Amino acid sequence: MNKEVVLRILKQLLESMPKWIFPVSAALSCIVYPQMEKIVIIPRKNFCRVIWKRRNLFAPSKSNSLLFAYPRPFQRWLRIRRGDVVFEGGSTIGEDTVRIAEIVGSEGRVFAVEPDPVNLKFLQMNVRGFRNVKVIGNGIWKCKGELYFYVEGTLSGSILISGEVIKRSKYIKIPVDSIDNMVRGEKVDIIKLNIEGAEIEVLEGAKRTLKTVREVLIAAHHIRNGEYTAKKVANILGSEGFHVKIVHGILAHHYVVARRSVTP
Repeated sequence: MNKEVVLRILKQLLESMPKWIFPVSAALSCIVYPQMEKIVIIPRKNFCRVIWKRRNLFAPSKSNSLLFAYPRPFQRWLRIRRGDVVFEGGSTIGEDTVRIAEIVGSEGRVFAVEPDPVNLKFLQMNVRGFRNVKVIGNGIWKCKGELYFYVEGTLSGSILISGEVIKRSKYIKIPVDSIDNMVRGEKVDIIKLNIEGAEIEVLEGAKRTLKTVREVLIAAHHIRNGEYTAKKVANILGSEGFHVKIVHGILAHHYVVARRSVTP
């Protein structure tokens, strides 16, 4: 049984639980795992309200609400500073965006890119009040154009890679553009990507931006041509002068961490 099937089953189990169970289990999780951030989850009919650091945030489901509590990979692998400009590709509902926006402060800026229509709606709701966040509702690619985007029905979606079969009921056509075009004229310090298999092409469209970038974190756990994209991504970033390593998260996720300096 692959991980996608397991995650789908777990999600269905979570969504079928009575409303009172989930807030209680979330509270218990915060006690068992003290590194989790404290949140309050208030289920509504078609969404959940999440109180995080006195902010009202929103999630499409009970299971998604916990994204605002669990430690995030970027907190371990990136050294984001106040005043940084961060490009975040694949922002989903903003679970990382709001944290990053708080870190960089009013002197910094976050480009939050999310093409999925449902995720985009929640992302826009969650970054209200953050004047340092620019939301872009496009897909990311190596150039400007239009591509098919797979709508999975969860937080994950992916751009159609050439040669994949289209099942039209699950795909929508979206505008895409390169990182270089999206941030034209802006010096970017950090790039963080979770773009479900398109990372190789996206880096082709970020050559100019990468010249000023200090650190990169890319989720690269998709298999293309028989191997994880992590190896190819690491090679691309290495050729751009970064010190690169591949690290592993949960569920066999591969992350590529790249820095201009090897100092901690």
